[in-house]
Amino acid sequence: PGARSAPAVATKKPRGKKIPEQKVGRPPGGVRRPDTMASIRKLRMVPVMWSVTRFDWHETTAERVEGHVVRRISRRGRHTPQIILLHDGGHLAMGADRSATVDATGLIIRRYHAEGRKFLTIPEMMAGSMETLTD
Repeated sequence: PGARSAPAVATKKPRGKKIPEQKVGRPPGGVRRPDTMASIRKLRMVPVMWSVTRFDWHETTAERVEGHVVRRISRRGRHTPQIILLHDGGHLAMGADRSATVDATGLIIRRYHAEGRKFLTIPEMMAGSMETLTD
């Protein structure tokens, strides 16, 4: 149980597969410029984008973050795997209060576990086919 990078909501974890060690990176701000993508690849990372985010670097509450994520997942399709992006820092300075995001993460995980859904790391998600993840 340590922190895992970029968890993604999915319905079934691939079984019997060794998950390869894979470094992933997201372009800052989601800006997919050719030079940014080339830099990510030069670092031997696989570029990954998210499907659900909440601008949680602004002052907010755990309930608002959770509500936004739930609405976005509902709009995108409840049986489609999602990559949820939450932030561990502020956009103005280091040391921002991240307690709302930390608390929201627990709320989101409990909500979707109660529905029988699983959380995977990006490499775990990449190791399985979309059919495996959505069965």
